[in-house]
Amino acid sequence: MKTLTDNQNEVFRFIRYRINKYPIVPSIVEMAEHFGVSTGSIQSALNALIKKGYIKRIPGKARAIEVIK
Repeated sequence: MKTLTDNQNEVFRFIRYRINKYPIVPSIVEMAEHFGVSTGSIQSALNALIKKGYIKRIPGKARAIEVIK
């Protein structure tokens, strides 16, 4: 298993928390607002989480993130 940076880990934990609390995955904008960063920063973190095998995105659907690990 590939190690996450602190920022990637925080985004991953937030995604898991929101999925458990609400029946919908947070949007990139919601994550950016939560962390006070740009949507590009969130997109970079999501791409790293995908590459490292923690999440996968379902093409063609908004908010379609599946937690793998």
